[in-house]
Amino acid sequence: MFPSDAHPLSVYEDIDINKIELTNQLRRDYGAVPELIDSIRKVGLLQPVLVRVNKDEQFEIVSGCRRYTACKALGFKKITCVIIEATEKEAFEISLIENIQRSSLEPLEEARAFRKYVLYTGWGGISELASKIGRSHSYIVKHIMLLDLPRDVLTLITSQELNASTAQELFPIKNYSKQSEVAKMIVNKKWSSKDTRHVVNNLKNQSKLDTANEYQFRDKSDEIRRIERSLSKSILILRIAMSRIAEIIDEYEDNWLIYETLMVEKNALHSQIDLALQMKKRLVKIMSGNNRLRLSN
Repeated sequence: MFPSDAHPLSVYEDIDINKIELTNQLRRDYGAVPELIDSIRKVGLLQPVLVRVNKDEQFEIVSGCRRYTACKALGFKKITCVIIEATEKEAFEISLIENIQRSSLEPLEEARAFRKYVLYTGWGGISELASKIGRSHSYIVKHIMLLDLPRDVLTLITSQELNASTAQELFPIKNYSKQSEVAKMIVNKKWSSKDTRHVVNNLKNQSKLDTANEYQFRDKSDEIRRIERSLSKSILILRIAMSRIAEIIDEYEDNWLIYETLMVEKNALHSQIDLALQMKKRLVKIMSGNNRLRLSN
């Protein structure tokens, strides 16, 4: 990966700020901090914003979102940019690497970025991403797993009441309600990661002793949610596989035998996706029915 000012195909230009799009960004909140606004007001924009021309022929920010936001808050008509030639994947990688190097992403923002790269777009596997951003395989996996925690636990992480490393100690607990309960105890009692690990181990041991009773009274909605989530992941993986096969098919349009064979495989994957989507819809209906029954009781 290259620094923004060393890209072999880059052009410096003052661009109308209204012609720059802030899309596909890693952070959810790009509010310009007062210190940055004050600095740009006094000394100007010292580091240009990095942009690319996207498929819609629009300028899209690759890095420098807070600088762009600050300039917009100051009423700038134009902003100095470095325009580079980059695909959507390359732009995403540049933005991710820069944000990680600056430690400017929150844990869940990192997690969503990792998930998008590995699962949603099929740009590469975990090992490839780990190599690009200089993080371990387990670092990426654990961050993605954070997104599987209950919503109220994610809220505690977002509000910084619960740090990510301590939240990761909740992974061995398979019951969402119990994960939420322990997370609240962590916050209220100010437990460390070590304290949490000890409590979770005790819960696991207790669970082994009470397996029969736990199975009898297990929260069925939790079980359904787990299955529904597994189906969602399976659908994503199947879609990625179908996309890859489609790319290969394009290369063999002139070879009837290979083309037809690959089309059969592609159609089979399409059918599997349809079946998984139907199963997912049924599970959603079951969950909705359980929730209505619970409310009526």
